[in-house]
Order: sequence, then C-alpha cells, then structure tokens
Amino acid sequence: MTRRAVARTATAESDIREIFAFIGSNSRKSAQKFNDDLAATLERLREFPHSGYKVAGYNRPLLAVRVSSRFRRYIVIYRLPDDASLVVMRVLYGPRDIASLIADMR
Repeated sequence: MTRRAVARTATAESDIREIFAFIGSNSRKSAQKFNDDLAATLERLREFPHSGYKVAGYNRPLLAVRVSSRFRRYIVIYRLPDDASLVVMRVLYGPRDIASLIADMR
C-alpha cells in the first residue's frame, strides 16, 4: 500500500539542514546530491514503508534505512503511526551515538 503522507518532525528538519550545511561546507554539489538522494529515499519509503530495518529497544516501533549507497553513513529513522502515514523522526550521521540521540523516543 502506498503511503500518502510523509511528515518530518521539526528535529528531522533541523537534522537535514545541519547535514546539508556540513556537506555543503566542502561541496555544494555534494550537498545537493544528498538532498536528491534523501528525496529519492523518502519517495521509496512511501511505496515500500516496511523496507527499513527495525530499531530494537523502543516502546513504539522505529525503523531505519540508509539514505543511499552514496550517503550510506546517513540514516533515516522513522515510524509508521498508521496505515496512511510515515513520520521521519531523525536523519543522523551513523557513526554518532544513535542510541543516545534517539533515547527520548523510548
């Protein structure tokens, strides 16, 4: 079933802006590629919302997926609150301490 709505939390929007600025400080072209890859990933999740892997240890189910093979170190963490929506909770750099960054989602 196609997900009709993909929402982003304010925290996820902030994450995306920070990542874009960080990548853009080295290469504006790479930052744009990140945005393009992220958009493609979110579109793919609209079609295949269960394609992510489960993030263990949380009361409400969280799923995660890599942004792309080019930006494989960046992870989209999302949840499926109902049959018609997908909520992007965070977009994070994988080598960071993900568990502590999403601890408030428990």
